[in-house]
Amino acid sequence: MRALALILLALALPAAAQDSLNNPWAEGGYQPIPLPEVEGTVPWETLAAVELVMDGPDMVPEYGADVQALDGETITMVGWMLPLDSTGERILLSQYAPHCPFCMTAGPESFVELYSDGPIEMTLDPIVVEGRFELLEQSWEGYYYRMAEVTEVER
Repeated sequence: MRALALILLALALPAAAQDSLNNPWAEGGYQPIPLPEVEGTVPWETLAAVELVMDGPDMVPEYGADVQALDGETITMVGWMLPLDSTGERILLSQYAPHCPFCMTAGPESFVELYSDGPIEMTLDPIVVEGRFELLEQSWEGYYYRMAEVTEVER
């Protein structure tokens, strides 16, 4: 009975009230929370230039020319952090906000594995990081990209 009352209450909320709750589903379909535009950062669209191709029995990433040009370079990126350890030194940088622990909004091209030289403080806000970018040709963890020697450059 209580559940029915909550459902009816939610349905009765006007659309404006639903928008004010930062509901990513309010517009009739999931709308990701946009990242801030930060001058000088590599756009996530650049990292999307990758396809999976067969290499014998394995599927491996085949990177576009713009992505290949970044390999070994020091770059800056903006994204949402997903900690991979308790030290704050191993993090996934994500193109999309972690709105649900059970829902992943995209594939491996929307993540960069980060290894920092020191802890990066956990935040729910986007972070800007700088580090040496690496392409992963055959990562069994499922990542396409890694940045090493990462530091946070702006918050």
